Amino acid sequence: MGRLPLQAAAFALASAIAGGAAAQSAADAPVSTAPAPPSGPAVARASDLARIDADERAIAAQARQLDEQRAMLDQQRQEIEALKTSVATDLGSIRATGTGATSQGPVTTTVGEAANAGSAAPTARPVGEAPPPPRPATLALPPGINVLTRPYHLTLEPGLDYQNSGSDRLVFEGVEIVNALLIGVIEANKTQNNSEIAWANLYYGLAPRFELEASIPYVNRSERVTTVATAQSQLSQTFTLGGAGLGDVQMTGRYQITSGRPGEPILIANLTVKSNTGQGPYDVGFDSGGIAQTLPVGSGFWSVQPSLSWIYPSDPVVLFGNIGYLHSFGYNVNKTIGAAHVGEVRPGDGISAAVGFSFSVNPRFSYSLGFMNNYFFPTSTILTNVKGETTDLEDGALLVGGSYRLTNHLTLNLNFQFGVTPDAPNTTVLLRLPYVF
Repeated sequence: MGRLPLQAAAFALASAIAGGAAAQSAADAPVSTAPAPPSGPAVARASDLARIDADERAIAAQARQLDEQRAMLDQQRQEIEALKTSVATDLGSIRATGTGATSQGPVTTTVGEAANAGSAAPTARPVGEAPPPPRPATLALPPGINVLTRPYHLTLEPGLDYQNSGSDRLVFEGVEIVNALLIGVIEANKTQNNSEIAWANLYYGLAPRFELEASIPYVNRSERVTTVATAQSQLSQTFTLGGAGLGDVQMTGRYQITSGRPGEPILIANLTVKSNTGQGPYDVGFDSGGIAQTLPVGSGFWSVQPSLSWIYPSDPVVLFGNIGYLHSFGYNVNKTIGAAHVGEVRPGDGISAAVGFSFSVNPRFSYSLGFMNNYFFPTSTILTNVKGETTDLEDGALLVGGSYRLTNHLTLNLNFQFGVTPDAPNTTVLLRLPYVF
């Protein structure tokens, strides 16, 4: 029993010695300088700062992209405006490419190009580079339906018109016993008229939507009348009359109402004022029997004609039309012709309309088909204090025309009119050579 305490004391002493050695070894070991791991709030704050920095860099990149896109949009907008201006200029050159007049105002597509709009694939070009301005196609239009001249540009249009007309009249003075048995005088008249008119037309664009036109004609007319009278014997007589000189000078103003956006017609308001510079029917010489010795080369009256024209591109053709009203100003002639005294003369007003289409075969050639009709109210005349009226007249004709661009400045226009009513001329041929300066 006495050994147990002694063993316990020895064990305790050994343990103490071992613990002291371990403590000395720990003291001699190098001390680590690594920082303690950060706490939770510090880690979250660093993560937020990194995310904010990344967001700021992304926002700055997006802002740069927006600035670049905005600059590109501004450039494209300027290119579009430049194209509109270029097209407005090219439309004016259509007179030299087939209109016989010129025009086109500020439209976003070239009249006549609609026929070829879908025929060619687009050509690849760098982004932001403006496409070349469209080349206007020839456009065949009848006289009186015009597109506008380019602003501050002049077009000279010489031309030549030929007109042929004739009439046959049978007059019987006597007694008809039965059908085909006539006792009396039969008189037959055959009249043949030919007119040649040399024109000099000037067009000037005063503004993008306004132009003025001056027309100066020189007229040469001839008429051949053959009269055959049958009573107891047959008597035939032929009379030939002629006349030449300056015709009625006229001025026309045109204003384009619409801008001509795609899908919209081009509306043009026209106002024509015609003078009486040509020798009128009451200004020529008469013999004692009241028979004219020469033919008039003018109407003898002032007149004004407002009208409205429209041009509508519709692939592959261009539709056109016109409607107008003519008013002539009468006056007191106060002249004795033969045995009659001519007092006040009031020419009848007129209503005109035309419609048709133009087809562009290629950039140099186009043709047109259409119809026009003019209706004139009766003319009233005071003869020796007695008022008389003529019958109304109706002038209807089929229109056929062609246009060929000879150069970038010069175009050949040829139009035909074939009368389809008794009062219309048989045939009218109109040649135009518009030159754009």
